[in-house]
Amino acid sequence: MSFKNTDTRTATRVLFEFAILDGRGADVGSLPLDRKGTFSPGISIMGYGGLSDWTSGGGNRGKADNCVTLTNAVAALPILSAQYASYVVKRVEYADGSSWNAPPAP
Repeated sequence: MSFKNTDTRTATRVLFEFAILDGRGADVGSLPLDRKGTFSPGISIMGYGGLSDWTSGGGNRGKADNCVTLTNAVAALPILSAQYASYVVKRVEYADGSSWNAPPAP
């Protein structure tokens, strides 16, 4: 996952949620990505460019911070039935103590 802070404030946390969808578009699970750090305005936070970049270990080790890792707590069935994935930014926290929350889904 690569992203850029387009706000004028420095962000300290960005919470993403990846929805896993089956072939009919039904939601079969989700994976969170909770990024904590210093995300200055206008600076791109880059993840790996692709599978070959990841497998070769290319680039900055910090790129792995932008990856979602599966653990034993995630059931295999949703992953096996996945056809599509989407994501949403759920929350952003800023260095000044303010935050932004995504509006509730309809």
